[in-house]
Amino acid sequence: MDISEYQNMLRQAYNITDLNLPWTFFYDETNNARKFRLVEGGFNTSEDANFVLGGIMYTQNQSNADINELFEKLRLPKTIKEIKFKHIADGGFVECLSSTKLKIILEWLLQSDLYIHYSTVNVLYYSLVDIIDTLIIDALDGPFIHHNFINELKNKLYEAVISDKERVVKLLFDFEYPNIKKESLEQFVDALMEFLDEFAENMYSHVWVKSITQMLKQVKSKSELSFLSMETDHLLIPDYSHFYVRPLMVFNASTHIFDNEDHIKRLMKEMDLDLPKDAGFYRFEDSKENKYIQLSDVVVGILGKCFTFVNSVPISKIKKVHEELNAFQLENLKLLDDVITKSDQFNKALLHSSTSLHEKNRLNLLFEL
Repeated sequence: MDISEYQNMLRQAYNITDLNLPWTFFYDETNNARKFRLVEGGFNTSEDANFVLGGIMYTQNQSNADINELFEKLRLPKTIKEIKFKHIADGGFVECLSSTKLKIILEWLLQSDLYIHYSTVNVLYYSLVDIIDTLIIDALDGPFIHHNFINELKNKLYEAVISDKERVVKLLFDFEYPNIKKESLEQFVDALMEFLDEFAENMYSHVWVKSITQMLKQVKSKSELSFLSMETDHLLIPDYSHFYVRPLMVFNASTHIFDNEDHIKRLMKEMDLDLPKDAGFYRFEDSKENKYIQLSDVVVGILGKCFTFVNSVPISKIKKVHEELNAFQLENLKLLDDVITKSDQFNKALLHSSTSLHEKNRLNLLFEL
């Protein structure tokens, strides 16, 4: 898919008109483990910690907000030469909501002409959706299937997996997922169907899970699965560079300034990207020399904590935790919601999620409460 096709898809999906505009984006990231892979008994890094790439942006040649004034308000020790999220708040998401410095930043962002932007990726969900994409192609003639139907199937598969994660992780590891061999394809499908059938017996989502198992039956006789062969054993996400490319495709008339990341920089240079040739279109800078990147570190830091929180606690606990927040924490939670909403209302393409409906519902609950 080329840039114009991708942009047209976004315009139709979200009723967006403003994409090819000369805006300026600043980026930092959190939870970049470089690779996400299966290991015996689990994963090489936490599956609850979303990868988040994002930060702040402005729509003019420069912002009218005085970022130096903001940094002075924080009253950090003079010995700190580069502000990072750890200087603003620490602990889990709930503990971070107690930070007075975080409150200063969120209030400033809300009142400024800056917006936030982000891509958040649930690495476990992202690693599982190839199963559904494969079934859609191999069993159903994919181009004619509505995306809402596909998203529901992906969501139910994710819900099934997290209901008995230990069992499924062992299953995937034993079959060297995502590189399912021809000689073990039938056994893999049978094992997955058995697990899903047991899950469906106790779930309201019975019809969705049965749809998945029905498609699995149809592909048992295949010699290989479209997206689950010719891969590397146990390697779920080989690198995170393609997540950096997405905003370049969406906002291809803007300037994109990333924090220095030599690994990503090298990978992007190796790609054959259909992107503007202007040398200033995207670049990497030292965050020590760029306060907008430092502020982006704070933005992705609190977002990363937030997404990890909603992924790692049951929905009943989200309600309980919310009830136990003090007035100051509730104020910071509302400020965070307001900052996100401000950007979402300005342009929905600023906020991108490769996450399950399950996670999105939990996130909505957190802020609606």
